[in-house]
Amino acid sequence: MTVRASVAAYNTDNDIRAFLQALEDYCEFQRLATSAHECESESWTCDDFSTLSLERLATQSDWQGRYREILLWSKLVSQKPEIRSPENLVRGCESEAWLVHRKIDGRHFFGLDSDSRVVKGLGALLLSQIDGCTTEKIHQLDLPQLFRELGLSKHLSQSRSNGFYALMRRALHQVEGSKAES
Repeated sequence: MTVRASVAAYNTDNDIRAFLQALEDYCEFQRLATSAHECESESWTCDDFSTLSLERLATQSDWQGRYREILLWSKLVSQKPEIRSPENLVRGCESEAWLVHRKIDGRHFFGLDSDSRVVKGLGALLLSQIDGCTTEKIHQLDLPQLFRELGLSKHLSQSRSNGFYALMRRALHQVEGSKAES
């Protein structure tokens, strides 16, 4: 598909500005579409965590409600057998978990897989905060504080808490590693 701009004597300055803005918007749309396609065309597919609500998790009246919410969140993590390799294994999780990373246009994207629904749910919590973010945005977050504010450190077993922190360390290490590559 091609488009040809035709400027004539009757076009106003506003017409030309509107055309240039539309062209910029189109280019940005194409850049984002290309980035999304690159994310999908890699060996693993990005999961969408945009529907997760921290407020909904935080307002659960008791621990059982929060636990159920975390298990629901786990359903957003798709199976990714292609990332299940020793180099992607997260050390420090009681249950096996694999985490991969890629950086596209200055934003970080992650892929997670695990057989444990709790680990997937905790991973979804983590990735809902950092997936698609810039390095600077990720560095501004206080993820351990968020974990404590949600009451997770108080109610989860030590091994489950360790799993969350292991995922967090691995993700942050990958962000830092990509910074060094830039």
